[in-house]
Amino acid sequence: MLKSSELLKIFDVARTVELELAACYDELASRSTDEPTRAFWSGLAQEEFNHAKLLELQQRLVRHGDTKVVAKVSFDDLMANYAAIRERIASASDPSLTVADVLRLCIDIEALARLCHADTLVSAATSSVDELFTRLSKDDAEHVARLQGQLSSKTPRL
Repeated sequence: MLKSSELLKIFDVARTVELELAACYDELASRSTDEPTRAFWSGLAQEEFNHAKLLELQQRLVRHGDTKVVAKVSFDDLMANYAAIRERIASASDPSLTVADVLRLCIDIEALARLCHADTLVSAATSSVDELFTRLSKDDAEHVARLQGQLSSKTPRL
C-alpha cells in the first residue's frame, strides 16, 4: 500500500511529466511547417496540460483526505519509470532527430506514461483517484494510436 506522502509525490511527479510533455508538444507545434501538423501537436499539448490540471485538482482532494492506494509496482519503481519518461521528453526536442524518430520517441513516451498511470493503482479507497488514473491511461493509449497514425502516414511532418 502506498503511503499518503508517496501518493502526493506521485501526483507531483506525474503533473511535472504532463507539463513537460505539453511543453515538448508545444515546441514541436512551433517547429511544424504546415497547419494540420501544427494543430496535431498543439492538440496533444493542450490535452497534456489538461491532464496536469486534473492531477493538481485531484492532489488537492487527496491532501485533505485519507486515501489508501494499492499499487501494482513499488513507489521506487514508479519513480524510476517517471524519470525515464522525463529523459525521453528531454530527448524529443533534439533538432537532429528525424520526424520519424521524434514520432517513435513520442510513442514510447506515451506508452510508458500509460503504463505508469495503469500501474499506479490497483485500487483506491477514493474512486475519483481510480477514475483519474484510468482516464490518463486511456488518454495515453489514444495518444499512442494518434502518433502511430501520424508515423504511418505517407509524409509524416514536423
